[in-house]
Amino acid sequence: MDFCNRCGYMLKIDGHFKEGICSICSSLELQYNSHLPSEFCIDCGYLTQNTNSFRCQACDESNRKTDSRVVNGTVSCKCEFCQGDSFHEIVIDIRSFCLTNSHNSNVETPKWTSDKESAVSEAIRESWKREQNILKAKMILEDSKEVSKLKRAIEKNQYGNEKYYLGGMDISFIKGDDVNACAALVILSFPSLEVVYEDYEMIELTAPYIPGFLAFREASFLVDRYHKLISTHPHLKPTVIFLDGNGLLHPREFGVACHVGVLLNTPCLGVAKNLIHLDAMDSDANFKTEKLKLKKGGDVMPLIDNKNDTLGMALRSLDSTTNPIYISSGHLVSLDTAVILVKACCKYRIPEPVRRADLNSREFLRQKQAT
Repeated sequence: MDFCNRCGYMLKIDGHFKEGICSICSSLELQYNSHLPSEFCIDCGYLTQNTNSFRCQACDESNRKTDSRVVNGTVSCKCEFCQGDSFHEIVIDIRSFCLTNSHNSNVETPKWTSDKESAVSEAIRESWKREQNILKAKMILEDSKEVSKLKRAIEKNQYGNEKYYLGGMDISFIKGDDVNACAALVILSFPSLEVVYEDYEMIELTAPYIPGFLAFREASFLVDRYHKLISTHPHLKPTVIFLDGNGLLHPREFGVACHVGVLLNTPCLGVAKNLIHLDAMDSDANFKTEKLKLKKGGDVMPLIDNKNDTLGMALRSLDSTTNPIYISSGHLVSLDTAVILVKACCKYRIPEPVRRADLNSREFLRQKQAT
């Protein structure tokens, strides 16, 4: 079976999900303990939160025709939502942008024209926004018990006989190739910051990249790495996972660190090398002036949106580096604690869990290409 019998998207069948049901449907069933017969629009198969309707908002608003249907993995759609003003039939290949890991499929995905790409992107955005809202409701921005314990140990510089482990997750790409990549998870002991576990896998990212929705392109691969760790080396379960990306510092306050954290129900935080464009923070003259006030290693500056909410912190890691990094909470880690953890892990500009995941995965790619 190639497609989920619930929503029509490409299946990902492995040890974590029910046969015949894709990861999205399976995850939602686990969250709500229900088969969710009305969670998917009967017309297009996208997620819907319309409690009084079996159709999603897009289909309701666009008066989708009765002959629009999912057949063999494609949607033949004649609605205004997909067509705009053109009123020509558009056939969208779901296999090109499915929400799950289609990298296990042998199906070749065609190149789109710019018009079709635009239509597909809009459909994806609407579906992914709904999914983000579902997951965001489960997000917790307070320290878990284990994270609080680690924070106290760092502040007192007393670790006793406790063993702490920190995870680093990243996806590295082959140069000039935005499809073939390496998903990485490394585990470091703390406070020694020595790598005690590493796992790398070649992957194919067939879902398109859309700004603000990075998790839907990458998160499932990172989740797989964590599940493998827990099944093979459960004693190395990390207290916190550092992700190369953003958490709360995100246009909808739900970046990849939040997404992965909620899916795994595991403490996660985001560390980004560049500031995401948010409320013009990266172009605002006042922000650039404030950034100059980061005079020495350890100096921080809050990143505040136009609602006066603090979404993250800019940190100058060391005296020797001038460009800050950008820290934000993901799940089960407060912002103050996230900053403390990152500071404790910075031998260089980037904290060791993320740096090692990045460097080691790139080395893995180089060796793969050499062979």
